[in-house]
Amino acid sequence: MNCHEKAMTSQEEGSHGVILQNIELVVTELLRNSGRCNIELAHSTSLGSLGMDSLKLVEIIFALEARFAIVADEQLMAELETVGDLITLIHRACITKEPTTI
Repeated sequence: MNCHEKAMTSQEEGSHGVILQNIELVVTELLRNSGRCNIELAHSTSLGSLGMDSLKLVEIIFALEARFAIVADEQLMAELETVGDLITLIHRACITKEPTTI
C-alpha cells in the first residue's frame, strides 16, 4: 500500500467516524421518546436490537439525509441489517451525492 492509499484509508475511517457520531445522535433523539437512553452503537450493532421498526429506520435515514444534504436509495433500506450497513449507505451517498447501492 502506498502513502496515497494510506491517506485515503484514514480519510475514509474518519468519515465513517463522523457518520457514526451523527447516526448515534439521530438514533438517540428518536429512541429517547420510547424511553431508551445511553445507546452505544458499533458497526456490528443490529438495527433490530435497537428496537427499530421500518418507520423509525425511515425517520433516521431522512434525518441523516438532511444532516449530510444527500439522497440515499430508499429501496435499499429493506436490506439494512446493521449500523455498519447504514454507515456504508450514508458514506456512499456522501461520496456520490446520488442514490447509492450497498
